[in-house]
Amino acid sequence: MLFPDSAKAKIRDAFYDKTIEILDATENVDAEGGIVKNMTTVKGTFKGNIRFNALGELQTELGLTQNIDIAISCPTDTEVEVGDLLRYSSITYLVTDSLPRDSHKYIMGAKWRAD
Repeated sequence: MLFPDSAKAKIRDAFYDKTIEILDATENVDAEGGIVKNMTTVKGTFKGNIRFNALGELQTELGLTQNIDIAISCPTDTEVEVGDLLRYSSITYLVTDSLPRDSHKYIMGAKWRAD
C-alpha cells in the first residue's frame, strides 16, 4: 500500500522541525602531504525529526549491525546517502544507513571524529 502524499505532507508539517546540514566533505592535500578534510561548506539542508534515545532498540528492530548516535526521520525524497556527513547542533555525523519507508526515510549516523 502506498502512503498518500497528503498524509506525508501532514507528517512533514507536524514532526519535521529540525534543520540538518549536509556538508561538502572535500579532501585536500596539505604542504606535508597529509589529507585534510574540509567540512565547513554546507551543500544543502533538510528538515527532519531527531532521535537520540533508545537507539539500541531501534538498531535491533531494523537489524542494523553498526552502532549509531543519531536517528533522523525525514521525507522520503531527502537526498542523503551512506557516507555523507551531516551536522546538527554543531556535531558532525557520518551517515551509516539510509532506509526508505512508506511514510518517511530513516537516516542513521555515527559521530564523526575529525583527524
